Amino acid sequence: MHLNEIGSLTVERQAREPVSRWQAPSEASATAATVTSNSELDHEISYAGRKLGRMRARTTGARATTGPYPDLLPQFARQCGRLVMRDRLEKWSLGRLGQPLRLIGLSGAMRDLDRFVEIASASPLPVLLHGEFGTEKLAAAAAIHCSGPRPEKPFVAVDCSDPDAAPADWLDRSKGGTLYLSAIDRLSSPLQSALPRHLPSRLALWPHTASQRAPRIIASTTLDLAPLVADGRFSRELAIELSVLEARLPPIRERTGDIAALMRDTIARLGYDADEKITQDLLSACLAYDWPENCAEFERLLARLATMTGAAPIDAAAIRRHAPLLAKGQSEPPGTISIWTPPRTTLLDRWALRAIDPDEDFAELDDTLAKALRHMGKRFEETIDLAELAAIGGVAPLRMSELFRSAIGVSFKKLLRQIRILAACERLASQPALSITQLAFEVGFGDLSYFERSFRSAMGETPRQFRQRRRLGKQAAPRPLLSDSGRYSSELRWEA
Repeated sequence: MHLNEIGSLTVERQAREPVSRWQAPSEASATAATVTSNSELDHEISYAGRKLGRMRARTTGARATTGPYPDLLPQFARQCGRLVMRDRLEKWSLGRLGQPLRLIGLSGAMRDLDRFVEIASASPLPVLLHGEFGTEKLAAAAAIHCSGPRPEKPFVAVDCSDPDAAPADWLDRSKGGTLYLSAIDRLSSPLQSALPRHLPSRLALWPHTASQRAPRIIASTTLDLAPLVADGRFSRELAIELSVLEARLPPIRERTGDIAALMRDTIARLGYDADEKITQDLLSACLAYDWPENCAEFERLLARLATMTGAAPIDAAAIRRHAPLLAKGQSEPPGTISIWTPPRTTLLDRWALRAIDPDEDFAELDDTLAKALRHMGKRFEETIDLAELAAIGGVAPLRMSELFRSAIGVSFKKLLRQIRILAACERLASQPALSITQLAFEVGFGDLSYFERSFRSAMGETPRQFRQRRRLGKQAAPRPLLSDSGRYSSELRWEA
């Protein structure tokens, strides 16, 4: 197999074992020329119509032109081309985004995703990526961009749950490249209305003069947009415009055949020897677990286990000590499931609920961060800033900010806001006559309009809509997050 500008891989059977040899580009060209004249099967390696190299195979007897070989070689060559582009994604994302993004695994679901990325990368049409929390939506979006004809052009990612500018700025920064709208299902109504004014409509759903430098649009969502459109919570025109090409990213529980590969990749990237760290206990535990937060949770737990066990293998005792939920096969912390949101809560919800729980000890966290989380859970109604938490933990504010992002994967501000939103939901459930203005101030929001925007962003509806739906009986009546004694209830469960 010869890959342009990369090199050649030769695999030969010696006795009954395959032996491989890799050659750099300078050595490979001579070998490639020699092999051509003797090759019995020859097939081009390409990707989205672009030539990447050649695949050549020699066999003995008549097997080269009969049996499965003529059909298998083109299939193998296509898959090799897709693996080459996965490698380019990792290198491109490290250089452009500062983090190596990967698509790992060869399950049927991941091969389907590879095929979609190849097709979508050659097209300028809008793409909508569906996927649960923690699936590789950013990696898929980046793969479509960097595998396309303009990988050197801008790739601008916007978090629609908390955007840092206006749509005009997003479009301007991504001219000629790709605009990736992450969590489009959480885009506020005002921004849903503003975005089309700057976005050319391919389906002529709104008037606009298309620009030759208009970016390619890729959006991702964790929710099905159709029910949001039906409820009036998402723009029908925008949903139709974005969903020309669509793909679903599979959750880990649907691709258990990739778990071993994900495990080896995660541990190797941490600098450990995967053969020494991985045990049958670890593999069995990972296969039995539901992974509700998908790759985000997988990497977090594997990083914790690999780090806490040092040079030792990750055995059953280590799993019980450092990742008890994984050992038990539980996908939800007992006593911390919200009774008014679906059981598959987000990472932000989980940490917010753990912070509220007075019995939570945060045993797996650094004591500095554990103190900060307990303080936030007790005092969320008050004004809290990062400097205050840093003083409680005895560290600098910058260090405290780094701990939030590296250890639990969320920022201090987002977590505090989510704690207050969850508290507001509980009070609306238990005190339906409470005014929205009073509620906002009781849970720590000093600005009513900011509270309403934050509530809608987190819950998908306004506080008034949330209360009205409960009054109309459209959702099961919840029990309080806190028991009558003010202690966190350990009996909370989702009730359909």
